[in-house]
Amino acid sequence: MDDHASRAVEPGAILLAIDPAAVTSDQIARIEEIAPGREIRIGLDADRSGSDEQRARIEIAGGWVAPDHLLALPALRWYQQWYAGAEWLVDCPEAALRDFALTSASGISAAVVVEQALGYILALHRRLPQAWSAQRERVWHKPPPERFAELAGKTMLVAGLGAIGSRLARIGAALDLRVLGVRRRPELPAPGTERVGGPGDLLALLPEADVVVSAMPYTRETRRFFSAEAFARMKPGAIFVSVGRGKVVDEDALAAALASGHLAGAGLDVFEREPLPVDSALWAMDQVILTPHWGAAFPGRLERTMALFLDNLRRYVAGQPLRNLIDKQRGY
Repeated sequence: MDDHASRAVEPGAILLAIDPAAVTSDQIARIEEIAPGREIRIGLDADRSGSDEQRARIEIAGGWVAPDHLLALPALRWYQQWYAGAEWLVDCPEAALRDFALTSASGISAAVVVEQALGYILALHRRLPQAWSAQRERVWHKPPPERFAELAGKTMLVAGLGAIGSRLARIGAALDLRVLGVRRRPELPAPGTERVGGPGDLLALLPEADVVVSAMPYTRETRRFFSAEAFARMKPGAIFVSVGRGKVVDEDALAAALASGHLAGAGLDVFEREPLPVDSALWAMDQVILTPHWGAAFPGRLERTMALFLDNLRRYVAGQPLRNLIDKQRGY
């Protein structure tokens, strides 16, 4: 990273577009210790309030700043977003041309998102949704053994080997799964995987997989990456899990593949439109588990994100490389 701090004639202001109640006095003191002499503005609307002169002094921003508000900060040199994905760059390409460093909270919630994905996979293999339904009706329903599936020994394909996908691959291997992967740079190490292909290899790898997990970022190249053709190439009876970005999946094509019986089930935490429209066919499918994008939720997430910001602030002031730096042209 360029030494942005050296460009400023005097220290610029720090803006945190977050709930002030979520920031402790110790955290504020730590910011002041790391970056002394800087004005600190905190508030959910801090990116919208203040005069033009005040906004012109903002050098560092963090939290939940709307893209158009970022563009209204002429002195911005670094933005630490409080979430992992940077799909907003697709709709705001002018931000990619601006000279500021962009960092994400990637990895903060990787463990719980992987646990969520595994929850879908295990529940669908062991027919837990059907058990919950029978329990509510007080029915002792015991399907024949052939209606169940054993996960061990099966093949799982993980599309996207970032923080989430890489962790899932390692845990999948520990569960005696044969793990395949798809990533933009297949030559990079991927512990736990037997074989990794590039995006162009997806259709060739899909027929081998009993479980397919989408953990991909959303970019112009990955929009509806899981298309009708992709679902048709999946093994009959396979299950599909989506915990990356909803716009990577063609939901109509997925619903059709489920309705036809070609796919046995799906676990979905992210959607193209959120909330998921009430007329989506996915709502009424017994073989589908839906959760409203809560896969990354856990106590302590805000504290971990603030710890990442403080570490990156220290690095920024010292002119050192930032963690979780996003390539704004690629979108991740």
